Amino acid sequence: MTERATYLPRTVWIGDLEIDDVNPADARDRVIEWFATPGAGARRVVTPNADYVVKARRDEAFRRALNSADLRVPDGMWIVYASRIAGRPLRSTVTGRLLVPALATLCAEHDRSIGLFGAGPGVAEKAAAVLCARNPTLRVTHAISPPMGLTPGSADDLALVDRLRDDLPAVVFVGLGAPKQELWMEMHAEALRGSILVGIGAGMDIIAGRFRAAPRWMTNVGLEWAFRLAQEPRRLARRYLVDDPWIVYWALRTRFQHRT
Repeated sequence: MTERATYLPRTVWIGDLEIDDVNPADARDRVIEWFATPGAGARRVVTPNADYVVKARRDEAFRRALNSADLRVPDGMWIVYASRIAGRPLRSTVTGRLLVPALATLCAEHDRSIGLFGAGPGVAEKAAAVLCARNPTLRVTHAISPPMGLTPGSADDLALVDRLRDDLPAVVFVGLGAPKQELWMEMHAEALRGSILVGIGAGMDIIAGRFRAAPRWMTNVGLEWAFRLAQEPRRLARRYLVDDPWIVYWALRTRFQHRT
């Protein structure tokens, strides 16, 4: 298990998940701190959103991987709104997809390398090219798109982890989708010790242009989910329209119980 950083922010329980009450500047400062103080294992950054809260209710392994991470940022305004309704307010959202360009720039400024692991064929390479165009001094040591259906811990997976360990990046962006990416990061934290693993979901796809990013105003008011739904209605309809509204029920129930 990785060591927690010296600076520990206030945390808020949302459903079964403990989430750090941080803003984007706090997340940046934490990564800078980690650059100076390598941990016993890889540090892990996860980005819980409303869907994570719902999935974690039913998936013990996913819940454990999230709660044991070194930094758990609130991803999306819906989780912030739910925290406020419940009377446990988080200050800000830290949008997961925006962590990639922000941390890539930070790595370029501090002469640290990055690696990209995940997404479909060719996406990691294209995302790496975009990030390097934005940050000419950025060094990308790996851009790996693993085989579809990769099983964490399989022979193929272990071979790819060995590739990452050869010239290990300071930061590895992991885009395998939840819960696979969180379980992958937890499984390989010891093997990749000295690095910072950041779960980014579809972040590489957005940077590479495979999916369009939501306008900033939609992200700021909590409507990024609607933009994503319009792009992938068959895959995301149940998640956004059936499963995720549970977090509103949780928030209202928690608020009522608190008042009584």
